[in-house]
Amino acid sequence: MIKHCCQPGSDEMRLAERVINHFKDDKIILRQVSQEKTLNRFFQEMIEGTATEDDVASLVHC
Repeated sequence: MIKHCCQPGSDEMRLAERVINHFKDDKIILRQVSQEKTLNRFFQEMIEGTATEDDVASLVHC
């Protein structure tokens, strides 16, 4: 079951998409979370509902 952090078409989803698009060319890495995946990618996967449980846990616990 896919859980979305924002409802499709909602103001929150549109805002999240705007933030992701704004930073799409910036490679922001948080070492406590991942050396390979950018924060932007983490957030994109979260709002799309494709983030893994481990990814979300690592982001929340850092």
